[in-house]
Amino acid sequence: MSLLAELQRRNVIRMAGLYLVGAWLAVQVAETLLPIFGTPDWVLKALVVLLAIAFLPALVFSWLYELTPEGLKRDADVTPAQSIAAQTGRRMDRVLIVVLALAVAWFAFDKYGPVAGEEAANPAAKGPGSIAATTAAAGSNIPAPDNGTAPLSAASGSVAVLPFVALSSGPDDGYFADGLSEEIINSLTSLPDLLVTARTSAFHFKGKDTPIPEIARILGVEHVLEGSVRRAGDQVRITAQLIRASDGFHLWSQTYDRSLSDVFAAQTDIAENVASTLGVLLDERKRKLMADAGVGDVEAFLPFTRGHELYERAHGDEPTIPTLVRANREFEAAIAHKPDFAQAHLEHSDLYGHVLMDELGPRDATATSVTGLSAAEAHRRLAADLSAAVRYEKDAGARLIAQTVQTVLSDDWTGLDERLDLALASGLACRQWLWVGALANAFGRAGVYLGRAADRIRCNPLDALFWITAAQAEIQLGRPDAALATIERAKAVLGVRPQLTELNMTALIALGRTDDLRMEFASIPAEPVTLVHVKVAAAGGDRDAARKVVSAFIAAAPGYDRRLAAIALVEGRDAANALAAKIDASPLGPATLMRAASVCTCGAPFDIAVTPRFAQRLKEARFPWPPSSPVAWPLKDW
Repeated sequence: MSLLAELQRRNVIRMAGLYLVGAWLAVQVAETLLPIFGTPDWVLKALVVLLAIAFLPALVFSWLYELTPEGLKRDADVTPAQSIAAQTGRRMDRVLIVVLALAVAWFAFDKYGPVAGEEAANPAAKGPGSIAATTAAAGSNIPAPDNGTAPLSAASGSVAVLPFVALSSGPDDGYFADGLSEEIINSLTSLPDLLVTARTSAFHFKGKDTPIPEIARILGVEHVLEGSVRRAGDQVRITAQLIRASDGFHLWSQTYDRSLSDVFAAQTDIAENVASTLGVLLDERKRKLMADAGVGDVEAFLPFTRGHELYERAHGDEPTIPTLVRANREFEAAIAHKPDFAQAHLEHSDLYGHVLMDELGPRDATATSVTGLSAAEAHRRLAADLSAAVRYEKDAGARLIAQTVQTVLSDDWTGLDERLDLALASGLACRQWLWVGALANAFGRAGVYLGRAADRIRCNPLDALFWITAAQAEIQLGRPDAALATIERAKAVLGVRPQLTELNMTALIALGRTDDLRMEFASIPAEPVTLVHVKVAAAGGDRDAARKVVSAFIAAAPGYDRRLAAIALVEGRDAANALAAKIDASPLGPATLMRAASVCTCGAPFDIAVTPRFAQRLKEARFPWPPSSPVAWPLKDW
């Protein structure tokens, strides 16, 4: 009892409580804020270790020393008459109450705040969270099916950089012009004062004779930058003009005659002149942001531009893995000239992800890809690429996306929930949201994803992936009518795409619109057999007939996420569990299982007990499970 009394008198117990609560709060705040600045994961781990190590010295210090009006003194040197330990204790009590209040407030915000919450905030089928309502509120530029093209109201300080026209006919001149345009986009995007249309939407008009006012109307911008590039040997002539779309007035124009070695000085000058003309006050910090945003190496951005074109085609209508193999040759040439080229490393990693998830999957460990890679080698290359992308990325937003990809394709999902919520909550709508949409739809954040629709549309209205993921989110939220409206708007500008067709059929099945389903399905070719055929067969309720369709589908060797979805919809739980267990044991099994749940729209297509690795990933990321089943599939046996 005398020891306890002495601990209380010397305020050691109060110090322990104050230290523990303060340390917990510091770790929670650091865990949220550090990723925004792109801080490596080891920084947070080091902070936790340092706080743990310092705990005992803090207690020893409070035992040995006392705060007096004359400053710190050893406790043994302070007489009872001089001691103010009681007053100090009362002050510590007040501080402890304040810190506890902050800790409780932070805990409540982290657990129940709008970003971490699920989609309860958007319950109505066509309520405030629906894509139709959001785009209407923004003055959507996406054509509605019944009233033609509705313009997006132009945002102040907005500009679209169109791909510069190559006036010479060298083999790389078109790629050179594209690369120069993208460098200018990157430089301008680094300025928070401007709204710059993303590359995907701006390059939609490449090679098209669309009038400037029409381009500005579709993209919702006030200004358009266009130009041309002519190369002759080592000399380059660049012409650029900034046009006010409302009246076609040229606000600024200039011609540059430069050598290849000096071409980036012209690119920087163009970007700075555009920013200044649009009212941005440029200081040295902003100029550095613009300079750091570009590649700055002709020999690197030429092969990267060629590779990026192949990368986009691989995610369109061309065979994915063979096209990515060709793209990687270009990315490797770019990385050879610029080893710290973060975006090249990130896109180079995509081939290995597709090999592991779509081709090798749960096959025997001795199996090799058509690329000649084993699963172990593909996994090693994937990890190396993603590590380099995170390490070299200078932009905090792009680094956050790269870290999200790195985590979901790793064996530890700790922190993935925070990264996902940060990506959804922060101003990253103009970036390539790799994996963000799929994660949001699978793990209770579909409503949050749709809540950022207006931002996404403002800077990237022609991004196919966004519209596809948005329609998936509407279906996941139980709003198939809203999904159909989204799909119609997407098709009006993007044309018919396989992913949109599949989602269209899923929405019709959810609504029970059998006649419309038959009519639209009649226009789909019988070959090749796709997941659309499987879903329509599953909706028919004839298991024997649907099994024949599934067999033909699997013979076409789709990705393992789609195979699992097809088996779950038709074959039943036992067959789905058998395949899910094998997928779970493969290198990227948890990520593949997450995609299968998103594709299936059937809730959990397997029992979590048969996928221990996936269960552990969910626990690490604190993700909710199982997802809801927005479609009543007649052959479900669970």
